[in-house]
Amino acid sequence: MGVLHLRRGLLDQAMEYLQNVLLDDPANEAARFYLAACRLEREQFVEAIEELKAVMRSRAFRAGAATLLGGLYIGQAETAKAIEQLEKCVAQFPWNQEAAAFLSCALRRQGERRKAQALIDRVLARDPLHFLSLAEAWLLAGRSGAAARRLTEALRGEAQSYLETACDYARVGLFPEAYEILSLYLEGRGEKRADAIACYHLAYYAEKLGRAEARALYRQAQKADPAFVFPHRLESERVLRRALQRDPRDARARYYLGNLLCSKGRTEEAIESWERARAGLK
Repeated sequence: MGVLHLRRGLLDQAMEYLQNVLLDDPANEAARFYLAACRLEREQFVEAIEELKAVMRSRAFRAGAATLLGGLYIGQAETAKAIEQLEKCVAQFPWNQEAAAFLSCALRRQGERRKAQALIDRVLARDPLHFLSLAEAWLLAGRSGAAARRLTEALRGEAQSYLETACDYARVGLFPEAYEILSLYLEGRGEKRADAIACYHLAYYAEKLGRAEARALYRQAQKADPAFVFPHRLESERVLRRALQRDPRDARARYYLGNLLCSKGRTEEAIESWERARAGLK
């Protein structure tokens, strides 16, 4: 039940179920891992680290926990600890491309650019379309040159591809990288051509980073074309609710939120959101 509620974005209920399981069985690895997932959705990164550390011996969840833990250490500016964690993960799970990409990110932030580049080259030799690794290659190359072309060709101008990559970073608190990816998406696109949800995410990341352009980016998101906008990521609920905290009159954000809630089977909440959006458009 906890996992089902998590998938629907009902985090209060999910956490209550999972915590009750852990009261009865503190060694329940699945409950601990999914409780960490709930913490990540709430951006409770420090608490998520503690939950993930508790499942590092789990045969079933060790690979995923180690990857997330390494990424979280980067986000918490514990780069040396991240490198140590991710090097062990990559050695034990050489097929774990996401762990390798996060390790490259940690090495890049540490200034060990040659090691980061060598690692990314190995990953891309195995999987030339691994978005997170392509993004790391682009950041290592100074956001230009062949790496930029390779990234943009792989992402094909698709908002969902850019969003997926940005969310992979933001999930563990790597907001600067998430911001860079969506900034790349927005380059050369007018207000009407850009995907509305990508614009809201970019504004959200800008606000997280304390960037002055956050206000303008939220306004740009409000003006994006609302046709065929059907968000489905759990992360987008947090983004849209933040937009509505900033501007409760944003009828489009409320409409998109209704679409998202409907996709998660939260019909009554969706109808309420749509009705309030309609009232705001009058």
